[in-house]
Amino acid sequence: MTRSPSLSRAVVAAGILTALLGALLVAWFVSGWADVRGRQRMIRDAPGQVADQRGAELAHELRAELGAVMEREVERPYFHYQNLFHDPRGRPGPASRHHRSPGAPMTRWCSVTSSSTRAAAR
Repeated sequence: MTRSPSLSRAVVAAGILTALLGALLVAWFVSGWADVRGRQRMIRDAPGQVADQRGAELAHELRAELGAVMEREVERPYFHYQNLFHDPRGRPGPASRHHRSPGAPMTRWCSVTSSSTRAAAR
C-alpha cells in the first residue's frame, strides 16, 4: 500500500505539470495571436498606404503643372483668344483653324464625339 500513495502523487504531479504547460502554451498562443493580427493588418493596409502616398505625389505634381499653365495663360494677351486673331508673325490664330459659317449652330463647329449630340446637331 505504500506504493499507491506515491503513484497517485506522481499522477497528480503529472496532471498539474500538464495543466501548467497547457496554460503556458495557451498564454503564449494568445499573446502571439495579437501580433499575428497586427502583422496581417499591416500587410493588408500597405498597398492602400502606398496608393495614398502616390496619389498625394501626383496631386502635388498636378497642382504644380496647373500653376504653370495658369501663369502662362495669365501672360497671354487677350487678343489671342479671339476667333480671327492676327499674329504679327503672320500665323493664323488657334480659334480660326475651324471655319464656321455665321448661321451654323455651335455644336457643328466644335468637334463633338457623342453620337446623341451629333444627332441632335443635325
